[in-house]
Amino acid sequence: MLHIMMRLGPLTCAVLLLAGGKDKPKPTTTTAATAAPTAVAAAPKVVVAKAKALDVARLQKALRCTKGSTHAGPCSVLAAFENCVALPRLTAAGESRYLGEGYRVKSGAFVDEFTVLKRWSVTTKEAGPGQMPNKFAIGAIPDTRSGAIRHAKKAIAKYRRGDVTKAMNAAVRYVKERTDWSEARATPAEKNQIYISSTGPAYLCPLKNQRVLLVQQSALTDKAADGVYATLWPVTW
Repeated sequence: MLHIMMRLGPLTCAVLLLAGGKDKPKPTTTTAATAAPTAVAAAPKVVVAKAKALDVARLQKALRCTKGSTHAGPCSVLAAFENCVALPRLTAAGESRYLGEGYRVKSGAFVDEFTVLKRWSVTTKEAGPGQMPNKFAIGAIPDTRSGAIRHAKKAIAKYRRGDVTKAMNAAVRYVKERTDWSEARATPAEKNQIYISSTGPAYLCPLKNQRVLLVQQSALTDKAADGVYATLWPVTW
């Protein structure tokens, strides 16, 4: 071996020694495990605008409400409609029912009625885009239920004082036992209101003391003020 290297010369021998003493460099590779992660674009957040609030001023003008008429009838309901607050109980899971003193307006005149309201929750899958996971139903105690109407006056008088009604009150039993409700979807509205897309568009206005104001405009006439105006109290929640 020494004899061969001497024949090749010193320069060639140095090259051979260097080549044999080092490993060949390995090619640089990038595996899937070490590759930089690719950024995934976040899905755009869909923002659904709230429904417009009830045009209280327009209805007050149509009903010719004055400062002196804000303590009775539909004008009293509209006067309090500026005080709506967020009421979680009105949108929570479960069911609640309300009984109220209402006024049905037709062509500028109104008659008294006892308005009833039912609210119950649904799954988020059942609610459409922008809708609340709740359904609402609006009705009234029919004239044929004279006992319930008579007791409704007593119940509301107690609610106004903050008292509890008797369990056997016929109006309260009617609200609890009623089964024929026409359900409607609901959407959050401006000014802490709730818009109900029923046969006649309706608006709810929760108040601080658990009362709920209701204005349901009539779908059977072009008169803006025709409809139902009511103040309701919770019977079950």
